[in-house]
Parts: sequence; C-alpha cells; structure tokens
Amino acid sequence: MEAQPGGAAHELDDRYRAMLDEAAIGIAHVETGTGRYLVVNRKLCEMLGYSESELLSLRWQQVTEPTELDQDVPAVRRMEAIGAPYVRDKRYVRKDGSKFWASLTVSPLASPGAPFTTQLAVITDITAQKLAEEALREGERRFRALFEQAAVGMAEVDSQSGHWMRVNDALCEILGYPREELLTKSWRELTHPDDMREDEASYRRMLEDHAAYAREKRYLRKDGATVWVELSVSPLWAAGEPPTRHVSVVKDVTARKRAEEGLRQAQKLESIGRLAGGVAHDFNNLLTVILSCSDAVKDGVERGRLPDVEDVEQIRAAGERARDLTRQLLAFARKQVIAPVPLELDAVVRGCERMLGRLLGEDVVLTVTLASGPWRVLADPGQLEQIVLNLAVNARDAMPRGGALELATDPVTLDERSAATGSDERPGEYVRLTVRDAGTGLSEEARRHLFEPFFTTKPVGQGTGLGLATVYGIVKQSGGHLRVESTVGRGTTFEIFLPRTLATPAVASTLTQAQGRGHEALLLVEDDPQVRNLTVRLLRAGGYEVHVAAHPQRALDLPLDELRRVRLLITDVVMPGLDGRALAEALRRQHPSLQVLYVSGYTHDVIAERGVLDSGTQFLAKPFTGSTLLARVRALLDAGE
Repeated sequence: MEAQPGGAAHELDDRYRAMLDEAAIGIAHVETGTGRYLVVNRKLCEMLGYSESELLSLRWQQVTEPTELDQDVPAVRRMEAIGAPYVRDKRYVRKDGSKFWASLTVSPLASPGAPFTTQLAVITDITAQKLAEEALREGERRFRALFEQAAVGMAEVDSQSGHWMRVNDALCEILGYPREELLTKSWRELTHPDDMREDEASYRRMLEDHAAYAREKRYLRKDGATVWVELSVSPLWAAGEPPTRHVSVVKDVTARKRAEEGLRQAQKLESIGRLAGGVAHDFNNLLTVILSCSDAVKDGVERGRLPDVEDVEQIRAAGERARDLTRQLLAFARKQVIAPVPLELDAVVRGCERMLGRLLGEDVVLTVTLASGPWRVLADPGQLEQIVLNLAVNARDAMPRGGALELATDPVTLDERSAATGSDERPGEYVRLTVRDAGTGLSEEARRHLFEPFFTTKPVGQGTGLGLATVYGIVKQSGGHLRVESTVGRGTTFEIFLPRTLATPAVASTLTQAQGRGHEALLLVEDDPQVRNLTVRLLRAGGYEVHVAAHPQRALDLPLDELRRVRLLITDVVMPGLDGRALAEALRRQHPSLQVLYVSGYTHDVIAERGVLDSGTQFLAKPFTGSTLLARVRALLDAGE
C-alpha cells in the first residue's frame, strides 16, 4: 500500500494490509466530498485494470460509467445527510474502456463526536450474473414474441385444474373467445363431449408419466361451431421440480378435416357406384331366371299342361339367392334385422366345424382351439355362423394348393393403452375369434379396400366381393371391431372382437312346425297389393278366416262386433298415414286381447325407431315363405289360448 497523495499518511498494520490484499472482493477507502481513493486493495486494481498508484490518483467518479452518476450522486448525498450506508448495482469502466457490472456497498466512516470524512466501498463483480439475467430476460422476450405472434394457438395451462393461465391471440381466434373470457375457462369446458373420454385418458397419462402427447380432437367455439385441432401437450419443468403447468400447442385443422370428409364422400360414392353395378348384375341374372321360368310355367298352364317342376325349382332357387343377396347387403350396411341372444362363441365355432371339414377340402388342415369357460357374446347366431363361414371360405381360396387354417377363441381385455390408436376400438371385455391362414396374403393396396362392397382379389366370376363387407357389417352391428394382419406370401390373420356379456342364454323355444292350419279369424293390414293378395291366399289355404284392409284407416272402420271376432292382427309396419304400431295400439283400445304380428321388409333402423323390435313384440321379416308364416301364426294363437 502507498501513502495517500498530498502527504496525508495512512499507516496500516501489516496484518490488515495482508487481509485487504487477499480479499476476493474489491475494497476501497474513499475521501468524502472529493471521492478520491485513499486506500485500494489488489482485487479492486485487478477489476479496474489499474496499478495501485494509478488508482490512488483517481476519484470513483472517474471509473464509473457516466450514465450511472445520475443515481450515484443523489445516493451519496443521502448517505452523507443521514449517515447510513447504501447498496446498489452499477457499471464501472476499466482502464481499457471495457465495462463490467458490480454490486456496490458504501458505508460512512466517522470518528466519535466528529462528522465522517471518509467512506468504505465494497465492490463485487456481478457481470456473469447480470449477463445471465439479461439472457433470461431476452429469452423471456423472445418467448413472449414467439408465444404472441405464433400462427398456431398456444396456451400455458395449470395441470391440476386444467385452466388456461396464458393464451395467445391465435388461440383466442381459433376458439372465438376474447382473451379475458378464455382465461376464465378450462380446456375441459370447451372439449367436444365425444372426445372427452380419450382426451382425459391422454391427460392422465401425461400427469402420471410427465411425458408429452399429441392427438386430434374437437373444441366447441363460443358460437357453438365445432373446430378440429391438432393438439400437442408438453409438461413445463422448472428447476427440476415436478411440473405443475404444461404448454398446449393448438393447430386448426378444420379445413383439412373437411377436405378429408369430402374425399371420403367421394370414395363412398365410388363404392355406391360399384355396389349398384354389382347388385344390378346379380339381380338381372336372377330376374332373367325368374321371368323366363315364370313365362314357361304360364305358357304350360295356358296349354293345359302341369307346370314343369324344374321351372318351379329354378324360380324358388332364384328367389332364395335374391333373399340371400339382400341379407348380405343389409349386413354390409348394418341395417339387417337381427335377433341377438346370449350365446357362447365356442358353441358357434363347434357347430361350424363339421360343415367346414366338408367345405374346405382334404388339402386344408383345420385346427380349432377353443377357450375354456362360458365366454358369451350377445349376437345373432346365424350372423356369427356367416362370419366363420365367410372367413373360412376366403382362407381356403387364398390357399389354392392347400395349407393350414386355424380357428381360435379366447377372452380378451382391452384397456385404453391396448385399444388400437386411431381406431374406433373401445376398452372393455371381449371374446376374440381368430382366423389365421397360411395363404398368399394381401398387398397393402388390397388391405385398403378389403371391406368395400364388390371389391375382390379373385378372378372374374369367382366371388361377389360381398363376403368381407358382410363380415365387417355384422361385426359393427354387433358392437364389435376387427383387426387384420397380412403379409404377401405369409398368410393373413383376422381377429374379431365381440363384446362379452354376462347374460344367461335363454332356453330355446320351438315354434310349431306343423303346417299351421287353423280356423280362427285374422285381420291382415298390408298396403302392397301383391304381398297382400299372396298373404291372403296363404292364410286362407291354411284354413283361416281372413279380414283384409289395404290401409290402416279401413281397419279402424271395421264394425266392433267383427273386430272382436278377430284373434290376431297381422300388420305391415310402415304404411301411409298410420304405422303398424299406432294401428295396433288403436285397435287394442277396442279389443284389449288382440294379438299382433308385425311384418316388414324395411331395415333395422327404420322399424326399430317405431318400437317394433322392443322386447315382447312379435316380428316377422320379409321375405318369408308360406310355411314360415303359417307356423308363426299358429304358434302365436296357441300361446294366447
């Protein structure tokens, strides 16, 4: 240490001088008023880039960044006035002109009973801290700019409550809310109800695993419109603590969804065109047989000959093929009237096994592995048999030189993780039917069109292209879903998932199998003249007394004494003016014991909305045969006695 310039000696004990020079912070003894340095330590010299002698020739004002003086001078005056230290951050200028940030603490030094004439300044270099703070502020400014100016919606969300804590203009525009109102809501309030279950599941996984997720979903705008978005949700980490907030990035994809829907509609129209062409082809063939054979029968009768049995059989066979084709179409469209009952899938497969042995041929090795246990599903037995047979026939055709075919059943539980992503699968308890072949397999192009009507990989004339479309329709109508895995040259596996039921199978009831002859009075209400005339002929041939009405109002106009003689009403479901259900209710008000048999050729949804398929009602689907009609009528009359 050197003496103070001007001759004023400041003797320091060697011990304190060593302590000053070893200090890791800058220390200075400063003259009050002039601001001249009286004593400085080595660290302060290093910080400012001056030698000790150079620094002792300077005042603190000369090494202070000029813009800082406006704050320094008033602070020094307040310290001199009240005798209390002050602390502030400020910038200093080194000898080479560079600048740095320092934390300054200035304390007045005074002798007892005398005003202070010197100060003690403690200076700590905080440049690194200031740079870090500035970088943080710059990052925050950039984040705010990115957040506010982003072309996609962005929100900071409280992870526990789900409330939006910060939102940008783009999100407000997407959802149609002003910022102030949107900040009062949570994402749950604006999520489309149909998307809530899957959204909640993804959200819970994020909270548990602290992992980001992305999905498509729908929000409800303030104006009530639905908007499709691509949502990306990421947890926000802070200082290693578990995240309590997350950031959501929301991209409006409504326009894309509408375009995709337009494409799907175009594809549907293409499928409908293919369907119409296929149906027209098949029905034209059937009608050719029916019309030609009918003309032959008519011509023979007119010439006094008995109808040729072969012509009659051809007409019946064509009618049965037309009936089966219609059922396939309705199953494909999920419109078929079905009679679901609790049944064991194993029993259905066992029932098909013997038939499959004859159908598949000797060069196909069939293996059947069934689940152990009463695993039941709620389905139509005939439809399940159709699924097994259609898939087995397809498998056989995929193995022209023979091979292995495996049928298996087993119980399966699908949770939210195992349900296939992006599909319509639902978690729950299922019974699975697996059909696996070692055939030629399917190309990617074939898999894309696999369930379309009249799409087939078989040569022309070998297959209608309705088999897998029918399987798909039946599975969907039964509340299930299916998966397909296939590799060209390595075979195909179909997995059918049908919802499990705990219901107990009902004891099967047997309809009267006699010809259904009787003598009771019946009332037939049918608006189609051909069906009406044919049904009257069938019933009267069975010995019944038949009262006929071409439309519901004529049935309501029947005299009461005539109506009370009627035991059974046979009525079409869909008719002009009044449907069959309303007619039956009106007639039963006059004749409470009247029994009712509903008949219709309409699809499942049309007649279901009229309550005709409710439990306890009797329904007969068109087309039906005379023996089926008479047996059903006889069984109902006998049950009502």
